[in-house]
Amino acid sequence: MTTTRLYAVWRQARGQLRRRWRSWVALAVLVGLAGGFVIASAAGSRRTSTVYDRLLAGADPFDVLVGRGTCEGGDDPAACRVATRRSLDEALAMPEVVDGVKATGALVPIGKTQEPSSASIQPSGETCFTGPGEVDVVGSDDGRLGRDINRYHYVAGRAADPTRPDEVVISAVTARRAGIEVGDRLNIVPIDACADVEPNEWPPPIVVSVVGITLAPGEVQPATGQFFQSVTVSPAVLDKLLAAGLGSVYGVLRLREGVTVEAFTAAMTQRELPLEPMFVSGKNRGSVSFGLGPDATALALLAVLGGLAALVVLAQAIVRQVWIDAPERTTLRALGFTTRDLAAVGAVQGLATGVTGMVVAVVFAVVTSPLTPIGRARAIETNPGLRIDALVFGLGAVILLVVTIALVTMASAWVAVRATKSRTTSGRAVSRWGAVCEALPPTVACGTRMALDPGRGATAVPIRSGLAGMVVGIAALTGAMTFTGGLDHLLVTPRLVGLNWDVTFFGGYQPPEGTQDADVLEAFLHSVDRAEHVPGVERMGYGTFWPPSDVPLIDGIETWLVSFSTGPRAIQPTIITGRAPVGADELMVSAAVLDKLGRRIGDTVVVHGAILAEGVEPKPTSSTVEIVGVGVVPVLGGLDKGVALTFEGLQRLYPQAGPGIAFSLLSEGADRARAIEDLEGLGFLRDSSPFDLAPVDTLNLDVREADLVPRLLGALMAVLGAAVLTHLVLTGVRARRNELATLRALGFTSRQVRATLAWGATTVTVLTLLVALPLGIIAGRAAWEAYARRIDIVPESVSPWWPLALVAGVAVVLANVVALAAARTGSRRSPAAALRAE
Repeated sequence: MTTTRLYAVWRQARGQLRRRWRSWVALAVLVGLAGGFVIASAAGSRRTSTVYDRLLAGADPFDVLVGRGTCEGGDDPAACRVATRRSLDEALAMPEVVDGVKATGALVPIGKTQEPSSASIQPSGETCFTGPGEVDVVGSDDGRLGRDINRYHYVAGRAADPTRPDEVVISAVTARRAGIEVGDRLNIVPIDACADVEPNEWPPPIVVSVVGITLAPGEVQPATGQFFQSVTVSPAVLDKLLAAGLGSVYGVLRLREGVTVEAFTAAMTQRELPLEPMFVSGKNRGSVSFGLGPDATALALLAVLGGLAALVVLAQAIVRQVWIDAPERTTLRALGFTTRDLAAVGAVQGLATGVTGMVVAVVFAVVTSPLTPIGRARAIETNPGLRIDALVFGLGAVILLVVTIALVTMASAWVAVRATKSRTTSGRAVSRWGAVCEALPPTVACGTRMALDPGRGATAVPIRSGLAGMVVGIAALTGAMTFTGGLDHLLVTPRLVGLNWDVTFFGGYQPPEGTQDADVLEAFLHSVDRAEHVPGVERMGYGTFWPPSDVPLIDGIETWLVSFSTGPRAIQPTIITGRAPVGADELMVSAAVLDKLGRRIGDTVVVHGAILAEGVEPKPTSSTVEIVGVGVVPVLGGLDKGVALTFEGLQRLYPQAGPGIAFSLLSEGADRARAIEDLEGLGFLRDSSPFDLAPVDTLNLDVREADLVPRLLGALMAVLGAAVLTHLVLTGVRARRNELATLRALGFTSRQVRATLAWGATTVTVLTLLVALPLGIIAGRAAWEAYARRIDIVPESVSPWWPLALVAGVAVVLANVVALAAARTGSRRSPAAALRAE
């Protein structure tokens, strides 16, 4: 291309940008917002996935926690602790160890008040819990734990003053769980939490002050496995616990680089040290990263989906923006400009638009960076606030610039070819519009025709591309709202996770005074029958919710066995397909278990149990049962592992099995408190129950952030859809300005011009909604049902009709507001000037 042509291209591009700078700037801002959204999502994904690694980097984390499982020569705890300390001294001196501390931990009741039941912050209100997530009082002899080894990051407050033995710090996960804040007083009861001692006989508590809330490696809840919920106390408090005969001693060790836990364990065995790994940091790190994976993937998916949707929508807006200059491009072709020259004009315009959009995108991504990380990772972030990811920001900005230039260049070349092939005359225009306006009410007919007729030449408008962009945007928004509606429905519908009852009696059964042990089951069943006559009780059922033994129910598959009572007024498990078991030889399974079995409803499978008796080896039992249904069993071991038998079927496998839980479904409008009181009068003990929590919390379903991608994608599509709708109406008015002037020459008043444009905008919006709403609802329902099947709940979807109707109404109103605003410009066009231009 010669210098002269380059100069001509530059002048033409600059002239078009200057004449329509407002619309180009608006387009650039729209491009920047969409690009910034994508960049921010991608950067947030990296920030979320690396948050735990950044916590580790500043903490000098330990590699392994070692302790002594059992002590030889008696069960004296004090002697065991002395022997363990000697072994730990040898372990700390090993060449494989670079640093470490001897720590003491005790599982004791703790809480904010002195009332033991409410003071305890163990799961389900219990004071004794020995599984993952238990709360321990910990500390080191020299105070280095949390300072030099596994250094604490303080999310609130400060470190404890070594000269103040009554000051403690508490892990963030424990603080959230127990509602503890900096400044609270905490009671530590110096008694074994698992001891069978009545609370009124407990010794006086040790009262301490919480001065800091900590975050450290090992204290972050992983997807599966152990983690620490701890209260770190001073050596003085540890001495009081040790004096009460409490606490276990263990070593918190950092290994030399290159030394694996396996190699270190082998070295301890070679030295005949009676120590074993109790907690391996690397395994915990992998599980934590796995748990953060869904949130990071969600943001990455949001970046990809948002980018693709924005590309489709913005491509239509760019084509319409370029089409405004189609008449000028026709003139330039007549003056000798080639398609390549016109594409070069578009490249200059794309460069200006891309640079502006790039700046907007980076600013948007920086400003929104404090919104990440998301989900569980947000509680682990050690440096919240603004964060600039140079790699993602730089790469994203370059991609945005290149894509914008490419889109505007291709649009310019395409418009140049299309505009050249189209010709029109003023006589045709006048006769065409005159004929149309005579057939129907003028404003309705002309507005509808202007909205749907692509026109030719100077009056040509890319109708199809504009409609396609709006359909994509509104359909994506509708789909996101439908998915979110499914999640909202799940959070308030316990039935979807298998909880088909209202009240759970998890504390057992208190038979009438004088009942013999052999008659307890009969008394229990009699109380169940009587419960059905309690006012407000619609159904009453019972069953077992803890696996009766460690015997695998089905060979090669991990399951969690529960049983339900049967009968005309019993409560059955939730069914997805098939039916609930009613006979002793029938079985219901989760969809995941059915898939692992490779079976179908109607097939049989062999299940196993055992005859259990104290002091006698378990005697295996087995039974062949028919799979009669697929459903949801609200088991605490994971919905994917749930299987259900009838209570009679369970007794075929475990003859000694008895009811472990009772539950009641209340009538609509029943007096809940009165019904519970009456049922407790029949001997059913309510106590505390994990089923008293929200359904998703009870079953540890991590779904509260499941709608993050749909919500954010919907927000992006709402903004882009509104912008494209505005752009569609405004560019349509600009492209039809000669036709509007022609209509005025035919006798239209300013009011009729405004009505014409309003009808046109309404027509475009309504047609878009008629296509986009059904597509979005179908896509949203399909996405929710697929997600529900993946987490093994009932795949029941709902459509939020009122919010969708609001979206439709807002879209129509917005289109009319924009059309009326544009009508002021369109009505100013002089009819005489328009006819001279034609």
